[in-house]
Amino acid sequence: MARFLVTKASVTYLGTAFPYSTLFVNIVGSFILGVIAGMALGRIAVPETVRLLVGVGFCGAFTTFSTFAVEALVDRPMEIMVLNVTLNNILSIGAAALGLYIGVRA
Repeated sequence: MARFLVTKASVTYLGTAFPYSTLFVNIVGSFILGVIAGMALGRIAVPETVRLLVGVGFCGAFTTFSTFAVEALVDRPMEIMVLNVTLNNILSIGAAALGLYIGVRA
C-alpha cells in the first residue's frame, strides 16, 4: 500500500519522464533496512521477529529490484537509463550505509 501511494504521488506531482517512485522507495527502504541492521549489530537488541517484519515484510514489499530493472530498460532514452541505474545504486547503497551508521550508534 505504501509503495502504491508513493507511485501515485510521484506520477501526479513529478510525471513519468523518470521513474522517481522506484528511486524513492529503493532509497528509503535501503535506509530503513540499514537502520534496523545497524541497531541489531549495535547496542540495541532487535528481536528477530521485528527484523523480519520490517526487513523482509515492509522493506521487501516497499522496495523493488525487478521494477527498477524493467524501468531501466523499457521506453527510456539511454541517458535516462544510465542516470536511473547510477542514482539507484549510489543513493540506495549510500542510504543503507547511512542507516547502518545511525543504527549502530543508536
